[in-house]
Amino acid sequence: VASRSSSGTSTPATSDEQDSQQQEDVDFELRGCIGTLAPRPLRTAIGEFALTSAFRDGRFNPIDKHELPHLRVAVSLLVNYEECNHVHDWVIGVHGIIITFRYGSADYSATYLPEVAQEQGWNQEEAVISLIRKAGFYG
Repeated sequence: VASRSSSGTSTPATSDEQDSQQQEDVDFELRGCIGTLAPRPLRTAIGEFALTSAFRDGRFNPIDKHELPHLRVAVSLLVNYEECNHVHDWVIGVHGIIITFRYGSADYSATYLPEVAQEQGWNQEEAVISLIRKAGFYG
């Protein structure tokens, strides 16, 4: 099953090691990104997911004290979920993608925010292949 969503805004933790005077031209490096597709109260969820992103995203080393002055945080609120009719039924930079599937007795799922494929320079096929790997499937 694949779904697409539109984004209202994004909450990954990123790191900027460049001079702050060049802030508008700075490229940030993703340092963590954790969230949920279930509705949650923003008042508590943002803090919880910021900490989880910073210290428990298994794809990255935990944030170190020396990185704190360079961190930026963004929040994405995904809305308007739609089922896709086929693998190419979404637009890079506009839609996020959610994939869920079963292979053998294992269930797999993963999500990319609307900006991920565009930021990585991926086409649709590359984004879907990466998302399948993010889900933990390597078959």
